[in-house]
Amino acid sequence: MAAPARPAFPEIRSCLTIITSGRMITGWRSIPPQPGEICSRRLIHSKTRKSSRDDVRICPESCLMEIVIGSDHAGFDLKNRCISHIEGLAGIAVRDIGVFDKKSADYPEVAHRLAADVADGKFSRGILICGSGIGMSIVANRHKGVRAALCHNLYLARMARMHNDANILVMGERVIGWGLALEMVDVFLETRFEGGRHRRRLDQIDY
Repeated sequence: MAAPARPAFPEIRSCLTIITSGRMITGWRSIPPQPGEICSRRLIHSKTRKSSRDDVRICPESCLMEIVIGSDHAGFDLKNRCISHIEGLAGIAVRDIGVFDKKSADYPEVAHRLAADVADGKFSRGILICGSGIGMSIVANRHKGVRAALCHNLYLARMARMHNDANILVMGERVIGWGLALEMVDVFLETRFEGGRHRRRLDQIDY
């Protein structure tokens, strides 16, 4: 059977996932499973070979991008909608870092954790959601190498990727509708950075 066509995502990740002593190794990185972690089922269960030491799971060709998503209590419902939507997209695995209920939570804790993971290269891109999106974007942009874009429409989501190479999409649950938010997620994940003069300008941000 022919391998499935690769979607047009720029970041390419290894298609080999190994579960060794409770740790998940995917390509170049090793991360312990976390509470609430969600990975698109078809990416890790298509073929399994067990040995005395390791559980080797080989992903199909479409295993390309890993992203991370987080919210505070005000963005909890939209975050869950986004996770369900992303799980239906070919070639993307998503990790949920919380929060996991609607109890009042401090957005800086989630934003700092997610921004640090993106800045360290553990994930290709991230999504942060709070009530307005303002607080999350302020915190995330304190991290060097993070370009968090607070977007309210498709144009901003597209330009954030094309011209600013944004690696974190920030949204406000109380500001936009769910349908628009899911479309923005698609645009954010699919749109490529144009480079060129925009790369020169980005290089002037972190100095």
